[in-house]
Amino acid sequence: MDIAKQEKIKMDQYQEVKTNEEDVNDGKPTTKSIFKQVLICSSVWIQFVMAGLCVGAPTVIVPQINREANSTIIDSDLTSWIFATLTISNTPWVIILPFFTERFGRKIPQIITTFVSIVVFLCYYASSNAYHIIIVEVIQGYMHTSNLTVAIIIITEYTSPRLRGTFLTVTGAAFFWGIWIANAIGTFFHWRNITIVGFICSFYTLTVFTWPESPYWLASKGRFDECRKSFRWIHGYTSEKELREIISTKREEMERKKTEVKMSFCSTIRTPEFYKPMVLAIVAVLQYQFSGKMICSLFILDIFKTITTSESTAYMAMLILNGVTVIRLDGSFLLYGITCGLCTLYLFIYLPETKDKTQCEIEAFFIDKKEKDNMPTLLYR
Repeated sequence: MDIAKQEKIKMDQYQEVKTNEEDVNDGKPTTKSIFKQVLICSSVWIQFVMAGLCVGAPTVIVPQINREANSTIIDSDLTSWIFATLTISNTPWVIILPFFTERFGRKIPQIITTFVSIVVFLCYYASSNAYHIIIVEVIQGYMHTSNLTVAIIIITEYTSPRLRGTFLTVTGAAFFWGIWIANAIGTFFHWRNITIVGFICSFYTLTVFTWPESPYWLASKGRFDECRKSFRWIHGYTSEKELREIISTKREEMERKKTEVKMSFCSTIRTPEFYKPMVLAIVAVLQYQFSGKMICSLFILDIFKTITTSESTAYMAMLILNGVTVIRLDGSFLLYGITCGLCTLYLFIYLPETKDKTQCEIEAFFIDKKEKDNMPTLLYR
């Protein structure tokens, strides 16, 4: 008995030495990990800045072309087509890109976006009339849709939970920085300088070639060894718990798919995993659109020209008050306010908290309660 006690005392004196396979830093990102995440996210931020340049450019291009031609060569109807074409050109890619991203991963679509952006700004620079601009905006459709799909996926899958919120905030702000930069350049310089800035920015996004593929996508395809390498390239060995969650969750999903009967389309859209995030996404987009921000950004120069007779004052007001607008339809802003308020209320009630949560933990929120019984407890407790 004394010998057993002595052995126990000796064992208690040993301290556990954590190896590279453990969470040696309790999930806290290291300086090297933060640098790599910033490298990846900065490419996405620049991509959003370029999108803002493209959206803000027509606001100053149209009056400059009219001034150079000393006429209204671009009338109100043609101006409306310039602003509307961008939205129309997004439509087919909204359908195509999600399937393409699921099939080929996150890196390849991002590489395509890089080369598309280079082509866009080259064509923009060579444009000389409204029809050329409309053609360029058709090409832009892929780039803008990529921002709404692939770019956001990249931010969420490549970053740690502690930094994700900050990076997403910068992503949203970068778009409006781009609009403001385009308006500022167009106010003081020739509009082609906007395309030069965009062309330079597009070369920075070539850093995508240094990235690994998304560890989440690799795990979803059963490529777990590549998933580990990719995850550790980004995060090092400080987030092994999150890595284990990713692999275990995706492995459980793959095993479950083997035994489950293939669901019909109607059955799929009735599952919480589908309709909960879908409704949240739709409400968030409605909140953004009905706030009137995008409409104000596009037509703000024309609006201020109707308020003041001084063109220089209109340009300065556009830069200072880029979010202010005046429209003729009575009650439109009341509709915007009510709709935006209702959307905000819905998001406040149903949007899950994502602070310091892994992607797997966020996904678990949308899973039906019955299915949670078959999932690892640590994902939803």
